[in-house]
Amino acid sequence: MFVPLEEMSSTSRVWVYMSDREWEKGEVEQIRFLVKPFLEEWTAHQQALKASYAIVYNRFLILAVDEEFTSATGCSIDKSVAFIRSIEQRINCVMMDRMLFAYKKEGRVVVATKSEFERITEAGLISDDTIVFDNLVDSINALNHRWEIPFERSWHKVLVG
Repeated sequence: MFVPLEEMSSTSRVWVYMSDREWEKGEVEQIRFLVKPFLEEWTAHQQALKASYAIVYNRFLILAVDEEFTSATGCSIDKSVAFIRSIEQRINCVMMDRMLFAYKKEGRVVVATKSEFERITEAGLISDDTIVFDNLVDSINALNHRWEIPFERSWHKVLVG
């Protein structure tokens, strides 16, 4: 069942899917048109999931499940992955590549491959204050407090440092 994100528990589980490119306005509307019905029907062992979503920066699709209501299971997670794959195909983007890195540059979200990110970091184009995105956050609380984080406090620095 769909619930607005602001009504979800801060402990709700999240999955952050990032596109390799910014979505156009029509693509964002298409995603909105598809995601709400998916969440309305999303279940785990025939039990409705209390679920929500957010589209952020025209590049991130965030799915959330309140596991205090019903826990997501392997099968329900597989359904969401299949749903994300269908969006990838429909609007011709990549959302499942966990080796893409996102950071902010002059107020815009920029995405780079791991090797590109390493190169620009070595070139000094990423400073300790550069905001990076930790798409591995696992709750709404973490999303609100640790998703956009300075490079110096991120796992990114350890990986490329």
